[in-house]
Amino acid sequence: MRGLVGPEGPCQLLARANSFQKRVRSSVPSPEKVYAGAVKLAGLSLWLVPEPKARRRLGATITRLARRLGTPRFAPHVTLIGGLRRPLREIGAVAAGLARSTAPLELRPARVGERPHFYRSVFLAFEKSEALGRLRARARKALGPARRRFFAHLSLVYGDLDARTRRRLVAKLARESRAPIRFARLQVMRTEGEPREWRLVASFALSRRA
Repeated sequence: MRGLVGPEGPCQLLARANSFQKRVRSSVPSPEKVYAGAVKLAGLSLWLVPEPKARRRLGATITRLARRLGTPRFAPHVTLIGGLRRPLREIGAVAAGLARSTAPLELRPARVGERPHFYRSVFLAFEKSEALGRLRARARKALGPARRRFFAHLSLVYGDLDARTRRRLVAKLARESRAPIRFARLQVMRTEGEPREWRLVASFALSRRA
């Protein structure tokens, strides 16, 4: 038996295993803490969505972090404009027109960042893009001014995480690929309630030839 267990006996090994499990549990925020600052959104939103390969890669990262942290899962996207209260038919028509007159966008990641903000806990920020700026201006002109100042980013983690956890995630994610990301679709999303309640309403390819 000693040869199978090693120098430590079964009781010592069990104690070490229990201690390790406690440390793991203590490093994962409780659901109450993670969702403490969640604000239920309302209305419709326009999302820019990456092409399939990038969407799968970013989606896998978001899902992996959500499982580890107990945070919400969501599809990778850049919110072009949100909180829209106009009729769905009108918003859909505007989105279709914007998509037809816009070529796929290639955005360059600038940095991985973090904020004490539920929907921007950890994110990928992009370099300034004139094409994205023009698309955003056209959307605002057609649908009205947005409630918030535009910040071109793709969230990687939603949740109320403490500063130390956010900084640790940023340090780890900063080592991953910084290749440009191509956005090929514009989606109309019903962003009512919590992220798990959000629903896709319509999707349009960015189809103008560059």
